[in-house]
Amino acid sequence: MYRTIGSFSEYLLVEQDEPFVERYRKQAKDWLLNDFSGLELSISLDLVSIDLPMA
Repeated sequence: MYRTIGSFSEYLLVEQDEPFVERYRKQAKDWLLNDFSGLELSISLDLVSIDLPMA
């Protein structure tokens, strides 16, 4: 149901046992999924204009 909220456009699912994150971004009517694995990466969060390091 939360995906139907008009202003809801980005969220993260964070694995608690390993450095792995799934980022979902709303693209028109669909959701785009990006996977991030490993401590050397960072995740760009457009809504709040920050880069979140995996480390």
